[in-house]
Amino acid sequence: MRGLGARRRRGFTLVEMMVVVAIVAILATIATATYPTLQVNIRIARAARVFAGLVREARGRALANRTYVRVRVDATGNFNLSEGRCNFGATSSTCACAAGGDCTTVQRTYAMGRGDFRSVTMVPVNASITFDPWGVYQEATSRLFVFSGTAPGANARSITLYATGTLETL
Repeated sequence: MRGLGARRRRGFTLVEMMVVVAIVAILATIATATYPTLQVNIRIARAARVFAGLVREARGRALANRTYVRVRVDATGNFNLSEGRCNFGATSSTCACAAGGDCTTVQRTYAMGRGDFRSVTMVPVNASITFDPWGVYQEATSRLFVFSGTAPGANARSITLYATGTLETL
């Protein structure tokens, strides 16, 4: 039985509400601080996956069509794929296609720093990856490609292309 002075408690006190609001404000601050970095990390991972897929496609086309296939990375970090009969110059990594139209460019060019890949950079640039008709990478040593972001705290992704033509993504 309740006494006459006892009150039934309903709702929350002002102190409890202030604690909840403070916790929500702290969580919102953490989320907004990490969101840009998260976006850049997703773009870096996607760029590395697209590049690795393009290199795998190049090797597969070389094997399937018994022809030379090249993935070219230009000075701005854009990359594309070309295939056809190639005439090798002084170094085995350059695939200089004859002027008669022996090489065809597969119409997929990916642009670093713009669109889905904005805030992403790739090293090295001005690079060329050439596979021979047997799917072998035309370099004696492995090559490392690094994708990184411009946001503070962004994680870099690296891809190693071995002389055998296999890829390792880290």
